[in-house]
Amino acid sequence: MTLPATSAAPSAPRRASRFDPFLAAFLPAPGGSLSAADERERLARGHDWFDSARVKGALERSVAHPLGRDEAPQWLGYESAAEDWDAMMQAQWHDAHGPTVAHLDRKPSRVLDVACGVHAHWIVSTAQQPGWEHTRFVGLDLAPSLVPRAMLPKAVRSRVALVEANLLAGLPFFDGEFDFVRVGCVNSAIPEDAWDPLVEECRRVLKPGHQLEVVDTLFSLYMPRPLPVIIDATERIVRARFVTLNLHAAIPPALAMNELKDMRAVQLPVLHAPAHPPATTAAAAAAVATSESDAKKDQHARILLHLWSQRIAAHALPLALGVEDTYRAEAPPGAPRPAKASSAAEKERHILEWTGELREIAGVASVLEREWGWACAFDRRLERKLDGQVRLLEGALERERERERDGDERRRADGGVGLAQGEVREALEQQQQVEAVKREAELELVRVRRRLGLEGMERPSERQTMGIFGGEAWVCSKGTERV
Repeated sequence: MTLPATSAAPSAPRRASRFDPFLAAFLPAPGGSLSAADERERLARGHDWFDSARVKGALERSVAHPLGRDEAPQWLGYESAAEDWDAMMQAQWHDAHGPTVAHLDRKPSRVLDVACGVHAHWIVSTAQQPGWEHTRFVGLDLAPSLVPRAMLPKAVRSRVALVEANLLAGLPFFDGEFDFVRVGCVNSAIPEDAWDPLVEECRRVLKPGHQLEVVDTLFSLYMPRPLPVIIDATERIVRARFVTLNLHAAIPPALAMNELKDMRAVQLPVLHAPAHPPATTAAAAAAVATSESDAKKDQHARILLHLWSQRIAAHALPLALGVEDTYRAEAPPGAPRPAKASSAAEKERHILEWTGELREIAGVASVLEREWGWACAFDRRLERKLDGQVRLLEGALERERERERDGDERRRADGGVGLAQGEVREALEQQQQVEAVKREAELELVRVRRRLGLEGMERPSERQTMGIFGGEAWVCSKGTERV
């Protein structure tokens, strides 16, 4: 599409841009939007951009960006579990403060959302809020947009532009192009030394006298039981990417270094992550909670814990492979493999076991059943099916063992000549495969029974709380520059 020519350039020099500075103003009108076929092709190209891998024991595939860690250090994925988490945290901020933490005397005419996400949750939601009907939104993200434009309301569609660009390479916009800039939940994707240039870029594209808002998630989990492999994996991932999870160490200094004014910090109400599965009856739950407010907070914290564990589990294999890369990078050529440098498959298994335990503690299915009478029929059917499968596999193993005993007896009867070597190896491999399938079925059966409250946790935590969920935001303004 050919965009109309822009107005004459102002007298002050402006930084060149790869994009039309009035991109959001000249989007096609609803009547001139993409056809259904073109839209499907655009979305298909967007999905093809990602790398995906099968997640053991899950229906959904793990989805990650295809770029190297130097170009894009982000270590968490784009699967629906990640989108669920982002949407929930956005809802937390909206419930506490509305669309923005910043106090806006009047709604901005042009907004930039840095790291808007592939589904641009904040933009799509805010564009439909009362009072924002005349605001134009530009979202920037590393990954291509997966927003089906035809599904947006017509009044929103013509006011939204989504740009694919790497924020670490600078923002591809002119100086002073926006009268509100928002940066949302990018701390795990930004190297510590990149915060200062990122804030500098945000300040550059912001009009003088207007506000910048930086919002991020604050959480700390003590873990149900400290697994050294999990702790080691987390530390290696963030260290290799020069990422800090300490918001206060990175964001406020970067804002101060760039001479942004009137800085203030705002926090979300802190929710304490539960350390034990929920009570299975309403009476038991009432005995634990001291007030209705406490019960609601507990429910909310359990939902967050469930979503967070789902997010990590969906990205277990890429995380495990990322840890493997750090071992290879540190080891000199020809050096023996460190004892604790277990295989990626083993690390993936540890991560999935840990996140499975977190979901058992969250006990969302029990909360739904207790509060709203919603029974998870799927889990009940799955429990019966897995129980039957374990019994069948036990029978198959017993037949393999009996076959092995018959072979031993034949060998003794024939003077040491029995099954051929190839037959022995085949029988052993088949038995090992059946044992592996049985172990997986038994582990899944235990998880399902714990979700249904039929079994307790093997090693319950002695803590009353396992950590916190929250968030922090910083709001500041760009001073009026002298001419």
